[in-house]
Amino acid sequence: MPLTRSLYPQYRKLKATFSAIPLGFARGLLAYLDDYPNLCTEQLSSQGIPLAVLDPDGDIGPTHAEREKRIARIIEILATRQNDQGAIGLWGMGSNLRFDFPSIYAIHFLTEAREAGYAVPTDLFDRSIGHLKQIASDTPSNSVEARNQAYAIYLLTRNRIVATNELNRLCEWLDKRDPSLVWHNDLAGLYCAASYSMLQDPKDASRILSGFRFGHPEKKKVGDDDDFYTDLGRDAQYLALASRHFPERLSALSSDDLMAVARPIMAGAYTTHGAAYAVLGLQAYASFADKNHQGEPAGLAASERLPDGTLRPLVAGHGTAPQATFSGEAKAIRFEKKGSRTPFLFYQVISSGFDQGLPEKPLTQGIEVQREYRDRSGKVIQSARLGEECNVVLRIRSIDGRYHGNIAILDLLPGGFEVVGDSLRANNGSFGYESIDVREDRVVLYGSAYPQVHEFVYRIKATNQGRYQVP
Repeated sequence: MPLTRSLYPQYRKLKATFSAIPLGFARGLLAYLDDYPNLCTEQLSSQGIPLAVLDPDGDIGPTHAEREKRIARIIEILATRQNDQGAIGLWGMGSNLRFDFPSIYAIHFLTEAREAGYAVPTDLFDRSIGHLKQIASDTPSNSVEARNQAYAIYLLTRNRIVATNELNRLCEWLDKRDPSLVWHNDLAGLYCAASYSMLQDPKDASRILSGFRFGHPEKKKVGDDDDFYTDLGRDAQYLALASRHFPERLSALSSDDLMAVARPIMAGAYTTHGAAYAVLGLQAYASFADKNHQGEPAGLAASERLPDGTLRPLVAGHGTAPQATFSGEAKAIRFEKKGSRTPFLFYQVISSGFDQGLPEKPLTQGIEVQREYRDRSGKVIQSARLGEECNVVLRIRSIDGRYHGNIAILDLLPGGFEVVGDSLRANNGSFGYESIDVREDRVVLYGSAYPQVHEFVYRIKATNQGRYQVP
């Protein structure tokens, strides 16, 4: 695998992982989640789930003491966002939250943490269960709400709250809305089957689960705009739920089947919740493989190719997914199977840090962001006097003709400037943000992008003299 990035040695991370099963991807996904700078409830929970579920005796993830500290901090923040009905808002306390995925997802994290032995405040958890009961008793109006209701019923059942009537009523609603039973191939079906299994109803569990096809999701229908439902999350949760409730089905999965989870990760096509679900599923499958001796990395090796073309073996650790550190002079990493019987070699290279070279052209992947600095008269400027305030004008639009929700826009400040605080709340642009986070070196906006151009305007003030590079 060629290495194309040239990084400064400070804060540089150079790691290579390889394995007979995709668990090694968990290292990179964990690093991605740890470094993710935007912490809404979904993203906090996405950081917490891997910490709770990764094998504490394994070689992936931080120490148990560090996990306890980080999980406690996440729970502390989530508690500040819980309203008196038990719902946990995306950025703060919300009202009239119905079928809300962030709440359900956060309660899933709390459940995993609690089952793993981490401290979860009783009052926080009990109120959360109350919100799940409210969701379970409601009537959905579309497939997204039905999916979230099935998720809530599953978590109630897993926490030993019997919700048989609510489960039966939901399945009847889904059958009437979808007589062809395509919903059996949706996460809603998977949650319902798992719930029936816990309720000692193997007949209904098997009936629904027989329609679920791992690696073959249905195409999304018009109106099923669920930002929190991805193919990776769907298939990864099958691994996790099958491991817990239907372990006999994992034996039928081949290495080719596992590529349904591996391919999106290899392509970088994952979100924070997709990454967390992937770790959840991969850890569950790894535990199953260990019991059946299917994940042994014997015969796998890695080496780095130096500038003169020679290969230098990398010294890797032990475990199901060994990891090695390579040098900054490496031009490529070579992975190989030496007599290994495994049909696949899963590998991952982590090369993170600060690039020595600047981007040659703007990056636009579905969304375009433009920025200008203007004086009070509206004139575009390249300089400002000490103490002078100027406007930062951001223009945001989607360039693929689609709506994009749940986006974060990071605007790095030029050196020598600070944000004029009240200007953020008095934004006179057309960009409707959900939340704003002001940090020492940047402003972070959370909102949505549309095909039409929307503006966000705020002010900064020159606080130091000098010539600075605009980031």
